[in-house]
Amino acid sequence: MSYSAGLVSLFVLGFLGGEGRHGAAHADFYLFHLPAIEAFHKGHWKDVVRNYSSATPPLFHILNSLNPLLGRDKAFRASNVGLSLGIYFLFVKLLYVRYGNIRGSKEWAWITGGVLLLSPYFRAEAFWPMTDNLALLFVILSALLIDVLTQHDEIRLPNFLHKLIVASVPLICLCAFYTRQIYLFLSCYAVIFLWAKLRKDKIFIFSSLLGLMPAWYLFTIWHGLTPPMFQERHEGFSLAALLFPLVMIAFYATPFIIELALEKAGNFVCLDRRIFIIMLVCISGAAPFWLIFHRYLSTAYITNGGIVSSIFRMSGTACGPLLFFISAYLGLLILCFLGRRCSRYSNLLIFLFLISFLMLKVDFQRYFDPILLILFFGYIDRNITQKFVTLRAASILAAFESILFLAEIVHNR
Repeated sequence: MSYSAGLVSLFVLGFLGGEGRHGAAHADFYLFHLPAIEAFHKGHWKDVVRNYSSATPPLFHILNSLNPLLGRDKAFRASNVGLSLGIYFLFVKLLYVRYGNIRGSKEWAWITGGVLLLSPYFRAEAFWPMTDNLALLFVILSALLIDVLTQHDEIRLPNFLHKLIVASVPLICLCAFYTRQIYLFLSCYAVIFLWAKLRKDKIFIFSSLLGLMPAWYLFTIWHGLTPPMFQERHEGFSLAALLFPLVMIAFYATPFIIELALEKAGNFVCLDRRIFIIMLVCISGAAPFWLIFHRYLSTAYITNGGIVSSIFRMSGTACGPLLFFISAYLGLLILCFLGRRCSRYSNLLIFLFLISFLMLKVDFQRYFDPILLILFFGYIDRNITQKFVTLRAASILAAFESILFLAEIVHNR
């Protein structure tokens, strides 16, 4: 608990000290999100929703327009800090619920959950309110409820409570989508996953259709998934949109790869025929991957914001694209490795997650930190993720995110 108290104190001190006031989140809050919130506060929602100063759906702005602290800058932002701290404790709860039967999982949950408070992107969007943190709340909450439904026979929920959860899950997943478009993948996953388990449940069907009505309305008045003034900049189909998610998957898999390497330390595996064939397939697969995506490498590696993109830019025009390509291909290999071991529903989640980025022209690192961690431990099969429920794995993960935190501080001085 002292570790958690220290992280919370560091989090609050970051807010009080004005952390991130030279970063993109500070500028985006005052340029895009705060004007949209004030527009919903002052005007008729039906009129404002047709076009406003944000590229995201309106749920975040509508909810914040009802905040009684709106107009008092620091108090208003402090309320978002409080919400973000609530998300942290909810994530710890999710981790403990899913892995509570493993020895040492309580301490592991606090350390792993603390990664949220170290994440430079989670911190920035807590201090300078933007849409991503609210979306994470819905992602974590839906994971908790889906976990309860999948363990229904063991928990033996009262029938009315079971019905309430069934009706709530599609709505909560859609709330994530109504906060940020890329979370459409979560709604699709939840509907398919629960439909397979609740085919005869009429309340689930009714709830899903009811939750889709605002989406239909927004698409009708916008003629797209983004408010009209942002459509040209943000919407568009391109294979290049798949590269950055693959790079991010490889980057954020680093702590887990280190943990696997330490776990295997000293256990040398002979280069038998099977391993040799796997290595040969991995190497040979790089050629077609290069042929498909090489045309995008000269621009894709520098057009996306974040620490990782800065690393590529600092690598120069020669090494940057090559490093970007290697990272993207490594991400693909990681997904192939997971795909062979995951259930079809986990594979469906990964597939929908990647596809959701095809509707965006520009991706940013904050879209993946810390959502990849939440998806991994909250949704992927426990028989895979529980291998990383150790204090050493949690410590490596915390150290990795601490480096990102310090890098962001230095970058925004």
